[in-house]
Amino acid sequence: MKSLLKKSWRIIVFAAILAGCVYVLRPGYQRYVEQKKEVERLEAEIKQLEAEHDRLEQQKQALSDEDPEQIERLAREKLHLTKPGETLFRFKKKPETTEIQE
Repeated sequence: MKSLLKKSWRIIVFAAILAGCVYVLRPGYQRYVEQKKEVERLEAEIKQLEAEHDRLEQQKQALSDEDPEQIERLAREKLHLTKPGETLFRFKKKPETTEIQE
């Protein structure tokens, strides 16, 4: 009987210690998991930004290799730049309409 009581007491003490450890360590573990997810998100963002950087470097290199007329054309098309004395006309695009076929 005493042996069974001692085993029960040990199990209860062990369970209490285990529950205490879980209670104390759980918030730290949750923070760890959240920080790990944040690190993964930031690493993915870094990869995306590095790819964008590489693309822009290639574009920069391509522009530096091109002739001045090509650079002027891109400046006019993309940046809407003009030469001194020129007038820039902008036209509004017509909204696309879908026709109903009968």
